[in-house]
Amino acid sequence: MCNENGSLVKLFLTPVIVLLLFSSVYGQKWGKVTDEEWNLAAPVDYPEANAVILFDIGRMEVSPERVELKRHVRIKILNKAGIEEVGDVGFSYDKDDKIRGLKAHTITPDGKKHKVGKKEFYTKSFGGRKYKTFAFPSLDSGCIIEYKYTNSNKRLHRLDAWYFQSDIYTKYSEFSLILWPGFVYSSATVQIPAEYQNAKTEYLPNLDDLDGRRNQKYTWGLHDLPPVKDEPYMSFRENYLAAIYNQLVSYETPHYRFDYIKGWSDIGEKFQFYIDDYINEKGTIEKLIDSLISGINDNLEKAKTIYEYVSREYKTKDNEKGYYFNHDKLSGLLVGKSGAGDEKNILLIQMLNAADLQAWPVLIGTRDKAVFNPKLYQAQQFNRIIALVNLNPEYYYLDATSEYCPFGFLPPQSRATGGLLVDDKNSELVKIIINDPNTFRRDVTDMHVNHDGTVTCSTSVQFCGYFASHYGKRCDEKKAAEFVEDYFLDKLDVSYRMNDPCFKHDSLDRLEMNVTYSLDDYVRQLDNNLVIKPVQYYFRENPFKSENRFFPVDFNYPFIYQNMVRISFEDSVISRTLPEPIQLEIPGGSFKRQCMYDGNNVIVNSQLAINKPFFPQNFYGRLRDFFIQATAAAEDEVIVGIASK
Repeated sequence: MCNENGSLVKLFLTPVIVLLLFSSVYGQKWGKVTDEEWNLAAPVDYPEANAVILFDIGRMEVSPERVELKRHVRIKILNKAGIEEVGDVGFSYDKDDKIRGLKAHTITPDGKKHKVGKKEFYTKSFGGRKYKTFAFPSLDSGCIIEYKYTNSNKRLHRLDAWYFQSDIYTKYSEFSLILWPGFVYSSATVQIPAEYQNAKTEYLPNLDDLDGRRNQKYTWGLHDLPPVKDEPYMSFRENYLAAIYNQLVSYETPHYRFDYIKGWSDIGEKFQFYIDDYINEKGTIEKLIDSLISGINDNLEKAKTIYEYVSREYKTKDNEKGYYFNHDKLSGLLVGKSGAGDEKNILLIQMLNAADLQAWPVLIGTRDKAVFNPKLYQAQQFNRIIALVNLNPEYYYLDATSEYCPFGFLPPQSRATGGLLVDDKNSELVKIIINDPNTFRRDVTDMHVNHDGTVTCSTSVQFCGYFASHYGKRCDEKKAAEFVEDYFLDKLDVSYRMNDPCFKHDSLDRLEMNVTYSLDDYVRQLDNNLVIKPVQYYFRENPFKSENRFFPVDFNYPFIYQNMVRISFEDSVISRTLPEPIQLEIPGGSFKRQCMYDGNNVIVNSQLAINKPFFPQNFYGRLRDFFIQATAAAEDEVIVGIASK
């Protein structure tokens, strides 16, 4: 075996007592539940648990013919809420994998077993992946559910990672890798304590090996693992899961040795074949470039013109096949004028090169995957192709996926730390240079309170920087009125009447929205006083609901949100009570609110600023308190006295 630094090392024995203790306390035979399992309550270190994974055991055996993973999972439901969390189960696998021996059942506290019928296992397909789902019957508090299966595949070059953690508290998780003679793999661990990174090593007999060599078995075991649930502002989720990644290095017999991976340049060279096979219509691209940049001599202006053309003229569609390209050839994108973001970026690269600008594809992993690990030679770390263009002396990373993302900036999901520049045999790792655009959102609302208590409103919103790309994409996916309803007016929880909204994407890559509407039951009357809450559409609620968090908060980029509300009244105002001013400060963030009356209007002006987008786990409590106070301000009301008539 190799460590994550790539050097061959001997795997030393970890504390064997951990493996022995948990294998004896928790029965791992199918359907045989121990008294300790029946009596298990919510863990002391996570008392809010609704369900607990008692054990998740994986045995992966690698032979010259196949890779075979046998998995066995047992879960205890602690309360009614646990039924919602674990009642439906699923797992994914490659489309060519064979799933055998799939069994599942519910064991009720009286010992009865309720099987999941064969017709109750469902398979969904997405691109190159499949997803098996099933629901457990007869669920109630105190039940134990259990399932197992075998995955058999030919992917000797790419072993599936083993994740010890999930979104459910895990009492014990164990993974064994059994290698037939001749195989050498390297491994890399994530979020595993140093004392558990080395495996327990065993040697097993192999009756099929003619030279009398033995199999090698490596076992890792972890216990008492808190859940990693999807939380707001959570990037690179896989980086917070305790996991082990293994990859094939070589295969050796007494007569020869074959090296599978020689380094990143080897992976890049293989991916170059994939890209070259996709590219056609070079003549069409050259004619297109001739007409597009005719009369432009400056290289930066050429690059900007090409970027804006690709990002705006070709619509981005979801990846339908699950592996970079929706079309078999680039001509499909050119004819249909729509395709996956990766296809648009390949077109962008081809057009830049046709304009005599040096450009290359760069493979990255988006922020919903894991931080790129250069020590792990696996192409599945990547799921996005972006472009790198040389405009001597400056280099620019580009991603034409979003028409709202300005030249020179990567869309939020593409803000990776590193990637693989694909240039045939010269492929190499690169550091991604990230620039932060001026990102802000400014809401300005005029509210006019009529004599009958209805409120006539007009709201103007300006999205700039990453807010433009974020909301622009969502606006493109919906009808204009539906977008305003979902992201604005429905949040007020009152009846409203809306006129047709207006959207504009200006030359500075800002998205602007204007809408007028009326609110029927928004104002409360208290004697001769009117009580009204200034509208606020963003950060109306604290996004951080959980009291505890086991990973950092990552806003991805700095931003500012401004909300100004002007309230006027048809009737004469004789008195007013305004919300108190607020000033909150934490390292990396601030919130302030000012209220005033100018003789005609009540004006409420607030601003939330996040200057440092990354907050470590140990700062979570303070950040959460900050947002509790800042969002509570949205509930404050204005009270005005109205002259009687």
